[in-house]
Amino acid sequence: MSDEHKEWDEEKARLQTVISQIQKKKEQLQEDISELKEDVLELRQTFWDDVTVNLDEPDDVIETQASMKQRAELLSERERSHGLFHQQSKTLRRLEDAPYFGRIDFREDGDTEAESVYIGIASLMDENDEEFLIYDWRAPISSMYYDFAPGRAHYPTLDGGVEGEITLKRQYIVKSGKLEGMFDTGLTIGDELLQSLLGQQSSPQMKSIVASIQREQNQVIRNEKSKTLIVHGVAGSGKTSAALQRVAYLLYKHREKMNAGNMVLFSPNPLFNRYVSNVLPELGEENLQQTTLHQHFQKRLAKGWQLESPYAHLEYFLSEQENSVRSRGLEIKTSPQLGEQLDAYLSSLSDAGLIFKDLFLLGDIWVSKNQLQEYFYRLDVNISIPNRLELVAEWLQTMLRITEREERYKAWVDEEMEMLDQETYRRAYEKVHQTFNDQMSEEELLRKLVVRRKVKPLRRKIEAFDLLDVESLYIQFYRWQENKVIAEETVYAFQNKEMHWEDAAPFFFLEDQLKGRPAYADIRHIFIDEAQDYSGIQIRYLQNLFPYTRMTLLGDVNQAVHAHTSAGYSPLVQEAAEKNQETITLLRSYRSTQPIVEFTKQLIPNGEQIESFERSGPRPEIIKTESLEQHEQSLGSMVEDLQKRAPGTIAVITKTFAESEQVWQWLEKKGLNAQLINEHTTDFKEELMVLPIYLAKGIEFDVVVIDDASSNKYHEERDRYLLYTACTRAMHELYLYTNGQPSPFITGLSQES
Repeated sequence: MSDEHKEWDEEKARLQTVISQIQKKKEQLQEDISELKEDVLELRQTFWDDVTVNLDEPDDVIETQASMKQRAELLSERERSHGLFHQQSKTLRRLEDAPYFGRIDFREDGDTEAESVYIGIASLMDENDEEFLIYDWRAPISSMYYDFAPGRAHYPTLDGGVEGEITLKRQYIVKSGKLEGMFDTGLTIGDELLQSLLGQQSSPQMKSIVASIQREQNQVIRNEKSKTLIVHGVAGSGKTSAALQRVAYLLYKHREKMNAGNMVLFSPNPLFNRYVSNVLPELGEENLQQTTLHQHFQKRLAKGWQLESPYAHLEYFLSEQENSVRSRGLEIKTSPQLGEQLDAYLSSLSDAGLIFKDLFLLGDIWVSKNQLQEYFYRLDVNISIPNRLELVAEWLQTMLRITEREERYKAWVDEEMEMLDQETYRRAYEKVHQTFNDQMSEEELLRKLVVRRKVKPLRRKIEAFDLLDVESLYIQFYRWQENKVIAEETVYAFQNKEMHWEDAAPFFFLEDQLKGRPAYADIRHIFIDEAQDYSGIQIRYLQNLFPYTRMTLLGDVNQAVHAHTSAGYSPLVQEAAEKNQETITLLRSYRSTQPIVEFTKQLIPNGEQIESFERSGPRPEIIKTESLEQHEQSLGSMVEDLQKRAPGTIAVITKTFAESEQVWQWLEKKGLNAQLINEHTTDFKEELMVLPIYLAKGIEFDVVVIDDASSNKYHEERDRYLLYTACTRAMHELYLYTNGQPSPFITGLSQES
């Protein structure tokens, strides 16, 4: 028998031994779960039987409380254990299918023999819990698998580090408990494994990449020294996947002091949230909190106001003329200097210029805005604006208590009392007699209740510092800058209680600085995906909202689709504002076949820096049509043919949502079932989808068909990046239709790999 066959047999035998151990642990765990479940049910059923309730004497009351607390804690501990056992059971089921994917043999300096370290999605001990059969991929020793080729290597420990030599680095393909492939490799995860993984069809949900993490991705995952980590990765470089593995790593490393509830992911849209929702559960971790910036601002919006979505904002600017008033305003409202300008404006308001609201009670002005302004500016100028507002609020609360007492015996209170229902009278009677308050009659209590109800909205306004007219202060800011046209455009929107997308971040930033909004102290880490589409003030707003957190920004300046990003600003490429900020650049694209990557990188400046992975596939095709009728006929026939011969997801991508609706309608008329993706879509339902570019961001499809890459659709400089973003969604096949003259960005491009 050859050495190769011998090793294969040995690895197969070891795999079966490990799976046998997993199955034994599963059976034992199932018995423990059943017993624990019975304990929990019994504790719930007999809870009061085992609690001595005696309220006769103070000592008896204390003893009763202690008995109840002890019983409740026991039940809580059993329920926690039951949940933990269930989680362990899920992990064992995942391990049973594919226990491990890699191995290194490491000989520590001073030792004569190497230790075989098998690496999987979770750790597994032998039946005596003495030796590791599998090491979790996040364990310090496992980092060598991703970072080193055979030869000298080291890994970190609490004592500093361990050095030695990797004598073997091996990868496995294990499916359904069977060894299907095995090969030795060097520094990077071997091409055989990547070819196997990347050649598969796309999935409705992103998958874990722990088996194929590359060295540069591992630097992203395990980085802990930087408060702000910027990951600038080209399309398909795995930056989002690496970020989610980073979440799993941080939860593993800091399990004692951090959980998924301490992290937030800001993603581009609800569909993306669903797309990535399975990665962490696959690794045995809970999902972190996921939201979009739009959803966050929506929660802060005052009642009756409408906030433009970023998608409506995009649609507007994709169809609007460049030199409109709003376009000029956009440049100002998203400029990198806006934060500093707002700081200067806030500084000026310390001395003068704050605009207050009249406070009303019973239909009349109770305290006028001029009175509020006068009182505010009589306070010490060295006290911050939020702290002076606190003092104003205390003054108002004192005055309100006096006003309450004065109002109790006025005629309007008598009228209100006559309208009270019997239930209110009954509660007042019980309250007087329960508190033995002989000095307060039921009538007095009811008068107090009526007045308190009437002043309650005013009291809430005071407590919320809703004394300031933030809308007017925000408009005044642009006048203060001598941008009167921009100010009037904002006035028009605000009069209709409409807030444009570009106004949300600066408006709420200004409000927070004035009112002193409490920070989210429990959030330890935030992740911002597609960060290239954030303006400087949006990032500044989040930094102020989460001052105690570490931040990971992920994106690609070449996939910027928002109008303000065409000016060249991106938080991904600005100079570091802090010393503990670091940028990691990922230049290798894994998503698309080599012919697609070689084609798409010609679309953008400096595209030659992008490295393609050597995975074969058909060349992208540019298909020209001369009329709308021919265009629809040809594209429909193409899609129909693809559905028959190319299993997997097919995306027809348009520039705007209006165009997506048109394409979807005539595909439906041809009898082709397609899903129209809109800003509210949260899941894929069909294998054929129609969607605009901005909703395809961060997602991948087996086949991409660009509906119309003609010059009348993509001719401005910012269109270059829209087209690049659309094309880079394709994994295996890419087709670009042009109704008329092709876009200048693809004219003359080589379609050869």
